[in-house]
Amino acid sequence: MVDKKDIGTGHIRNADSVGSRRSVLDFVRARFRRFIRNPVVVWFAGIAVTILVVIMLMILLLNIGVVGVDDLLADIPLNVTGIAIIGHIYHLDLETRALSISWVLAGCGDYRLPSYPDHFGRTFTTCSPPDRPVDVYFDRSREAVFSYDPTMLPQNRSTHQSFYIPNFMEFPQDHRLAVYAGAVYIPPPVDARHWFDQPILAPYDDYVLDVEAFVIDTATNQSLSILKLSAADPTDNFYAGDQVDWETENTFNGGRVSSKHFRMRVKRSFLSKIFTTILLIVNWFLTAGCLRITLLSVVGHKKIGEGVLLLPITVILTIPALRQLYVGSPPFGILIDVVGLFLQIIIVSLCSLVLLMRIVRDRKRALERGKEKTQEEGLYQDNAIMEEDETAQRLYRDDDDDDEHV
Repeated sequence: MVDKKDIGTGHIRNADSVGSRRSVLDFVRARFRRFIRNPVVVWFAGIAVTILVVIMLMILLLNIGVVGVDDLLADIPLNVTGIAIIGHIYHLDLETRALSISWVLAGCGDYRLPSYPDHFGRTFTTCSPPDRPVDVYFDRSREAVFSYDPTMLPQNRSTHQSFYIPNFMEFPQDHRLAVYAGAVYIPPPVDARHWFDQPILAPYDDYVLDVEAFVIDTATNQSLSILKLSAADPTDNFYAGDQVDWETENTFNGGRVSSKHFRMRVKRSFLSKIFTTILLIVNWFLTAGCLRITLLSVVGHKKIGEGVLLLPITVILTIPALRQLYVGSPPFGILIDVVGLFLQIIIVSLCSLVLLMRIVRDRKRALERGKEKTQEEGLYQDNAIMEEDETAQRLYRDDDDDDEHV
């Protein structure tokens, strides 16, 4: 038989344990609410979320407009016979306006090599190395820039399949980009044209490449149809965009042969544009900070400490350093220098000069006030001494008069 006292004691203990649990939960909730309401925590959380969103956007927008070799090969329709010349862009030299491309020769349709099912390390049903010897001519060259012979490809003895070797299938070429100068007309009263170089629009500059090519079958000395002449792959923060080609004719051995003309624009990557633009905005924020401090000191008559003068000097050194971080290190004088570096240096330098003059003036006034105060203290001391002397003389006369009466 269970004692009623024990049952009552058990209920009390259970109630105490439940109450303690509730008090612990309430304490944790209160601490958590206080933690999330802390302004510092909210500030850091906002920065972390912003950085995460920016990183995700950069990843999503990183390859905007970028075309790969797979995309070019996928554009070639099935069961169409011809030659495809696909290029891998691997270097761009802006100083010499040279674009280096490693071209790959491929046969499509009836020109496919039967013993080669695998191309570029992956299986494609449209194109593979050509099944016949050909010579490739670029930009109306008198001699072939590349000679291909399928019998030179090594084969596997057991499967009789050919291997892909870059030196057998690819040929590098340096192509000259179109060199031109732009002009901006300035209306009257100036009435003149301002000529500028191509990189002046960096990082929003682009360059044009034109390539002419035709392929000759060395066995029949006849030209072969070129289905695709194009280049891909980003390099040196540039990518190939706006590609177009035309069917053309060219002269070879005194006769007319079919050829292909290819044109594309080489543009800077989206990330390089965004990065350079952000640096320009950061420089303007620093400049605006220096200008605000100067206006508060001059117009608002705010008292500025001498240590504040270090800010414009630091900004003057920081702006050129950030300018050096521009993608590709474009030469001085580009458009964003005209609307950025040039104006920023002038504004910050003037702010430094105004703050320096104001600090010198305030110090001069402080010295003058100190001198006046010192002079006033000196006059006060002199007057006090004179009054003490007069008082002493008066007392002395009073003593003398008392002695005469006595």
